[in-house]
This record gives sequence, C-alpha cells and structure tokens, in this order.
Amino acid sequence: MKAIILISCAAIIAAALLLQWFLASSQKTMKNRPANEKDGIYLFTSPTCPICNQLKKTLSPEKNDGKIALIDITENEAMARNFNIRSVPTVIVIQNGMVAETFIGLAASSKLSKWLES
Repeated sequence: MKAIILISCAAIIAAALLLQWFLASSQKTMKNRPANEKDGIYLFTSPTCPICNQLKKTLSPEKNDGKIALIDITENEAMARNFNIRSVPTVIVIQNGMVAETFIGLAASSKLSKWLES
C-alpha cells in the first residue's frame, strides 16, 4: 500500500514538473518577439483564478500609477491568443515594441519591481 502511494505521489510530481517545463519553454519563445501592443506591463488574468485575484489586488493599476494593464482572457481572447497565454496569471512586459519579459504565476509580483521602477 505504501508503495502505491509513493508511486502515485512521484507520478503527480513528475507530471507537475513536466507541465511547468512545458509552460516555461513555450513562454520563452515569446521573448524578443514583436508585439502589436504599446509598451507597458500586461497582467493576463481569469475571473475564476484565485491567484489572479491576489495579484489583481497587489498589482492593480490604481496602486501602480496605471503602469499595469489588467487583461481578462475571457473578454480578450484574441489578445491572449496573440501572446500565446496558456496559464494565468501571466505578465507580459513590452518594451520598444518587443516582448521583453514574461512571468507566470504568483512570483510575477516580486519579479516586476525593476519594470515598475522604470
């Protein structure tokens, strides 16, 4: 019985790591890609995502002098497709008409500090 539990846990962990690798590698292809949007920071969210709701409170445009645009993927499907959004929350930083950075998940708020200061 313990062996079955250990094998199941190992399989779940392996699947999670594989999914994380896939999402990260697909987002890396976005870097240095031309963007059809104006320069800025775009936070892609979904109304059903609890992590998105946390980030919206922390990174709301009101708290960041409008430096971050909140994009609901259910209302802006074409834009989400254009940026190959496969997981939310995702932050896309556009600088000089190119995708400069992509951040996925809750860690995005801590990684954004350098972009918010500029």
